[in-house]
Amino acid sequence: MHQDANSPLENDHNVYILGAGFSVEGGPPLVADFMNAMRDSVEWLQAKKRETEAEAVRKVLDFRLKAASAAYRAHLDVENIEELFSLAAASEGNELAQDVTLAIAATLDFAQTRTQMQKLRLYAPSRLANTPGDWDWSGEELSKRHGYYVPYYDFYAGIMGGYFGGGRPAQRDTIVTFN
Repeated sequence: MHQDANSPLENDHNVYILGAGFSVEGGPPLVADFMNAMRDSVEWLQAKKRETEAEAVRKVLDFRLKAASAAYRAHLDVENIEELFSLAAASEGNELAQDVTLAIAATLDFAQTRTQMQKLRLYAPSRLANTPGDWDWSGEELSKRHGYYVPYYDFYAGIMGGYFGGGRPAQRDTIVTFN
């Protein structure tokens, strides 16, 4: 793209590239651990009286067991939920694909309850406005500010989204994620 000599340079465009493990801080398991978390979720789902989701997980695990025999003849990792989902959608039709979707969502709920989120202490002005973007950080000693414990994942998302500092007028950020 040609830059006109009279046009101001755009230098307020950040590109954040997030690897596949970025969301782990927020609770979801890595793909490599997902099927184990799904197996572990069944008892929790039953205890929570979420029988429809527990049954969907059982159907997915049963399909995974049946698909394991195909893995001997084709390059297929049945422990990878993404590959299993693709196989289910292609071979068993819409019903199993819906079960996989429901099982994934239930597993994410389960994993969220098992995650010990690391938190940082964020010191905010004692007189808070409605949103952190409106906070006036100047002129107040740290000892007079109020401390909040914020999960790291939420803090990172807040920084990338311009939540702290209210964003900038020329801000044009891009987030590329492999999650």
